[in-house]
Amino acid sequence: MAMWSSKSLSVLWRQRWFRRVCLAAAGLYFLVYQVAIQDLAFHDRLADARFLLVDEPLRVMLQQRGPFQFEPVALVELPFITWTLAPLNMLVGLILAILVGLNAGYAWAAVSRPRICRA
Repeated sequence: MAMWSSKSLSVLWRQRWFRRVCLAAAGLYFLVYQVAIQDLAFHDRLADARFLLVDEPLRVMLQQRGPFQFEPVALVELPFITWTLAPLNMLVGLILAILVGLNAGYAWAAVSRPRICRA
């Protein structure tokens, strides 16, 4: 079963529409995840761009602030956007985004091209 799934993924990944659906869903999910855990915030301030890094990023990076949430090690401030960069939060979000993206791609394939799903 696992070999069939990886083979079907490699066949589908060659299709441009499948890649677009997967990447769009994954990218959107990653941004929504970052907003949901309050690592990414949008505001109406026209602030100057700045970047701040904590003193001991490796030590701070491993500190938990909640279940599956970790402390940020950097702050990126741009006009209208503030992003606190927590590498482990980004890793969790990326893993979930990949799963959501693939799920959306397979769902799109099943709905738009049911012939692909026939055994």
